[in-house]
Amino acid sequence: PIAQVRSALYPSSLHWGVGMTSHEIANCSYVADTWESLLKIRDTLELNRRILFRGQSNSEWKLKSSLERSADRYGIELKDLPKREWELVREFKRKAHHFLTSPPASANTLEWMSIMQHHGAPTRLIDWSYSFYVGVWMACSGEGQELDDAGLWAVDQKWCSQSARRLIEKQH
Repeated sequence: PIAQVRSALYPSSLHWGVGMTSHEIANCSYVADTWESLLKIRDTLELNRRILFRGQSNSEWKLKSSLERSADRYGIELKDLPKREWELVREFKRKAHHFLTSPPASANTLEWMSIMQHHGAPTRLIDWSYSFYVGVWMACSGEGQELDDAGLWAVDQKWCSQSARRLIEKQH
């Protein structure tokens, strides 16, 4: 196969937890053997939906943020991530004047995390694209990878936004 496409379009079967943990959100999976079969899958997924795409160079990888991957790498428990994340944000803000000419407002944590991610810091944010082709590029652009192992996540944008709002409301 040239790619495995995982899709979360049917939220009734999804398991979504509260807090900073990895979530298995895929509930259906397609395997594409050719570019043409990948395009047919895309057409099926995009039928009357606004889809977000994320490519990963290994179809077996779970959907994890760079912060979660760093925690795995350094043996940090997930329950300790909120404290570690706050320390990273605080330290980044403290040093930002060295490389940012116009930093965001101190209270705008989401924008700070976006800038941190842009500069290579681990964050809870995960890059997505509305473009199927950008998602495929993300999946196939890894250094020295086998192209038959790429993965492409496809998530319904409306469901994702609604789920994120509900999750945030539960936490606050």
